[in-house]
Amino acid sequence: KRPFAFVLKGQAFSGTETWHDVYIQVCVCLAKQNRDTFEKVLTEKTFLSSHGRKYFSRDVADLRMPGKVIDDIYAECNLSANDLAKEMRVLLGVYDINIKDMIIYLREDRNA
Repeated sequence: KRPFAFVLKGQAFSGTETWHDVYIQVCVCLAKQNRDTFEKVLTEKTFLSSHGRKYFSRDVADLRMPGKVIDDIYAECNLSANDLAKEMRVLLGVYDINIKDMIIYLREDRNA
């Protein structure tokens, strides 16, 4: 199912049509909350794929499908919905945000 909105720590975000949109908006929200903490994603091994590819970079050439987070930091968006969800959980952990503090609203099935 596709997302259409989410709530993070009581703040609502809408206009998200894809999991990539949710991922980037979560990254932007966290980066604005504390940029120094967010910059850790550039150097921590937690944010490397099992093949050594970066999930975050200042150089768009390092990423297959870069999404701009803030200023000169980009996130890899060439990930499955499950992988994006996993990365969001890891990011929330870096900020000591409980996963229960994030709610993602999904669209209803058209055939339901």
